[in-house]
Amino acid sequence: MTLLPSDVRKAIYVVDESGAAAILEQALGLAPQGRKSALTPRLFLIGSILSVQSRRHLVIAEIYRTLVYDIDLDLQIEMGIVGRATGKSLFSEKSMERFSARLSEKLEYGQGSAPDIDDAERERRRLAVARINDALIAPTLPTRTSAAYAMDTSAIWAWGRAPRKAPSNLLDLDAQIIESGSDIGQMGLIENDVQQITQSQVGKSGISIKKEPVPEPYELDAKWGVKTDKDGGRESVFGFDLHVLVRVNDVNQDRTLEANLIEAVDVTPAGNDIVAPSLDLIDRVINSLKPFKELLCDRHYSYKLAERWARQLAIRGIDQVVDLHSNDHGFRDYNGAKLAAAVLHCPGTPEYLAVIKNPGPSASLENKTRFRELIDIRQQYAFPSVSLQPRRRATCPALAGKVGCPLREGTVEAAVAGNRLVVLNPPALKMAPLCCTQSTVEIKEDGQSKLWQKEYWGSKRWSRSYDRRTYVEGAFGNLKNASGENLSRGFFRITGLARVTLFLGIAATAHNMRQLGNWNDRTLNGDSDHPLLAPDSETLHVRLTLEEYGAVEIHRLEARLLDLATGELESENVQKAS
Repeated sequence: MTLLPSDVRKAIYVVDESGAAAILEQALGLAPQGRKSALTPRLFLIGSILSVQSRRHLVIAEIYRTLVYDIDLDLQIEMGIVGRATGKSLFSEKSMERFSARLSEKLEYGQGSAPDIDDAERERRRLAVARINDALIAPTLPTRTSAAYAMDTSAIWAWGRAPRKAPSNLLDLDAQIIESGSDIGQMGLIENDVQQITQSQVGKSGISIKKEPVPEPYELDAKWGVKTDKDGGRESVFGFDLHVLVRVNDVNQDRTLEANLIEAVDVTPAGNDIVAPSLDLIDRVINSLKPFKELLCDRHYSYKLAERWARQLAIRGIDQVVDLHSNDHGFRDYNGAKLAAAVLHCPGTPEYLAVIKNPGPSASLENKTRFRELIDIRQQYAFPSVSLQPRRRATCPALAGKVGCPLREGTVEAAVAGNRLVVLNPPALKMAPLCCTQSTVEIKEDGQSKLWQKEYWGSKRWSRSYDRRTYVEGAFGNLKNASGENLSRGFFRITGLARVTLFLGIAATAHNMRQLGNWNDRTLNGDSDHPLLAPDSETLHVRLTLEEYGAVEIHRLEARLLDLATGELESENVQKAS
């Protein structure tokens, strides 16, 4: 495959602007003195990005071929890939394999691939890989005005084989968790049920790794997990979870003003608890001094106990936009008020409004319309918030002018005049709860705090906001599309959590470069001076032999001398004429 010179220039810009090569060099412990290999961390990162773009793979052999076959010879000489005198590559494919092995030796922090390092060293290596990925992605992210993000997790198949078969009860455990809506981190069913085999155990277990033309070793850091298949069902997967944080526009902002870009990535063994890596991604963005005010995520996150997730977001000043689990529907008594979808409602709210389940995007127009009508009716009985900090308080909907209530003087007449609802069955005044006698009431964390959000669940405003979550689904779709980054099994052919994480960070970088260009082509909203939005080269290079390249060099020199001679002659004629 052939790369445009402009493609190479953009990859060079990303790597050089990011400083990722220096971080990688330090992490690998490459000594500044002594003879250095021609294959530098800089070349490795440039070649990796270009390999994703041109070959749709991040395989060591393909990275080497990308550098020595797909790049214009002039650029190869400039980059130090080939020697000017010989025209031959200054490093071999074996050098690339040794570089990959050094990545594993110096960076691996997985429990299986690096069982003997201590916790401090494990964390140091993990942070080093995260810094490299964050640095690589940074040059692909233009300055923005929005402070909203979407988050999700997607399963990635490991290339290495599983040391054991999937647990027979894995899908049953997954079904129990989905049905119950329980906090998977709290239950630990999948994570604790699947025992992993470490490198030191491979020899003791009697497992032999079969020699094959293309060796496919055991993946010691991956785990068995569960993912949604193409038909919407659930299937077991041995591999990793890719956690992605994606930029989204503000709810009332023109969607064309921002590209669908990945802000940060992390990787964990499949089936692990998602809270720690998700909060780590969020903190990495916050620590980079970028504003972070809103996060959209699906029910996989709203399952979590409030103290583990929703409260952690609130501490960071982040508003969540989340969906409800089926078990979250229905009225619950909350000091006499009716609690539904984490919002207090008038005690006189009709019971037929207790359970209103979203029919989903594939439902009929009739069902969607009915859902919206019921939500609109129930929302009129809801207590509007009057303060969120330091305590969450809400006021009676009658006092707020939303409905009329016989217990609130003058509100029935005002409601009738304004064609608003009237509470038909309020509690008796002597037995009325505090929500019917006080101006405001407090909602504490036992009031479904894990679902607290600004917009009323199911309303038009909530739906318009939550619909932005499709940005993160679109990012996964683009990454896994064969015409995109082709992130499928075989995309990388390495093992170990650190290298997998690094390679997926490189894939995210290539994704952003492509998406940024496509967005600018569609909208023309990009900065025309940005190096990644420079026009593509008009011509492809032609692969030359050394003799052909020498002839071209002579032709270039002769043309240059002719230009100089012609220029001097013209200058003399001008002087004589004057």
